[in-house]
Amino acid sequence: MPEGMNWDVWAGTAPMHPYSKKYDSGNWRGWHDYGCGAIGDWAAHTIDTIHQFLELGLPHTIRTEKLVGKNEFIYPMKSTIAFDFAERGPTMPAMTLRWFDGTGNTPPVSKELGIKAPSKGKIIYSDDLVFMGGTHGATLRIVPESKMKEMASKVPKITEKHSDHMDNFLLSAMGKETCHSSFEVAGPLTQIFALGCIAQRIGGTFKLDTKTGQITDNKRANELLKGNQPRKGWEEFYKLA
Repeated sequence: MPEGMNWDVWAGTAPMHPYSKKYDSGNWRGWHDYGCGAIGDWAAHTIDTIHQFLELGLPHTIRTEKLVGKNEFIYPMKSTIAFDFAERGPTMPAMTLRWFDGTGNTPPVSKELGIKAPSKGKIIYSDDLVFMGGTHGATLRIVPESKMKEMASKVPKITEKHSDHMDNFLLSAMGKETCHSSFEVAGPLTQIFALGCIAQRIGGTFKLDTKTGQITDNKRANELLKGNQPRKGWEEFYKLA
């Protein structure tokens, strides 16, 4: 254990295991007890804008479409998780969001689009257009390229400068910008990641009551929503709803 490390504090509410380098540093992300895998790491930079601007809220059904290497300790080697969202008013129809992770596990793409699925990014299918983009605020582009050129004169131009994460935080605290990652945005988004992590851990399909926030047809999945019970000595600091 590194000198000066407080393993009890590091473990937090997670079950106590002996210290290991297999948990420490960035490795904690891959363990069910400590992290939230690739979906908790990368989805925050990939589906955040889709979730916010399409007002998705919470999915009513979570479906595990692919799961390679499922076990009780670490996240699977590959997974495809589908999240089904209800319609949001008259202008936003029901839709499905699919998460793909793992080497070689990318979305299928028709040859007509003339593209390869990005290794880190997204493809958005609307009624009329198809968009492709990267992560971390990368610009979306229309595909195929012939359609992009056809639409070039109709696409609005963005001329104002956008601040980065750090500047945005400081400017928001000063009241000069709107915070791009406020708890109002990040809270519901994180709930989706947690549902995806549960699907990766147990597989199958389960339904969520979006009003109560409870999984209605899988007892174990619903128990996992609460996480681990606080360890002895930590009860006063963690109160589970």
